[in-house]
Amino acid sequence: MSSETEKPDPARGWLFVEKLLANEETDEVDAMDDEGLAVALRARGRDPDKLTSVDDLMARAAAIVEREAARPRAIVVPLRPRRVRWQSWLAVASLGVLGVFVVKMGQGPDRVGAAPPDPHGLRVEGVRACIDRKWDLCEQRLDAARALDPAGDSDPTIEEARREIAEARKVMQEREEKLHEQPP
Repeated sequence: MSSETEKPDPARGWLFVEKLLANEETDEVDAMDDEGLAVALRARGRDPDKLTSVDDLMARAAAIVEREAARPRAIVVPLRPRRVRWQSWLAVASLGVLGVFVVKMGQGPDRVGAAPPDPHGLRVEGVRACIDRKWDLCEQRLDAARALDPAGDSDPTIEEARREIAEARKVMQEREEKLHEQPP
């Protein structure tokens, strides 16, 4: 059982009809004598006297063959395929590996983590935090800078910032004590 209902193919149908008509015309021409053929050609608008005969066509073909035979032939020399030796490939691969090695060596070591913090930058951030009265952040940045560079804490600006932190903590502690002392 076919998957779809078989439909006639119009293209195949036309080819079959053309083949039948061609066979029919061939049979008609074969059955005609010279006079009948001349009448049929005239009926189709052809002049039988102007048609080329088979002998003329054969003579033309023979002339073309003679002309082609008289022409000098070009000599065709087969080319040998180029062989690339394995040594060439080895040299190219070696140069490639060497190039990768040189580039990789020029880059230096791979950086895995972030760069270590800059003590001066940490102190600047700390002082800015003190100006904004963010005392915890100020103290954290200044302590981190001291851990990296203890000598930098002797700067007068840093010493003043630490005094302000201490004063602010003292004021905050006093306020908390007053809050706890007052009765509810």
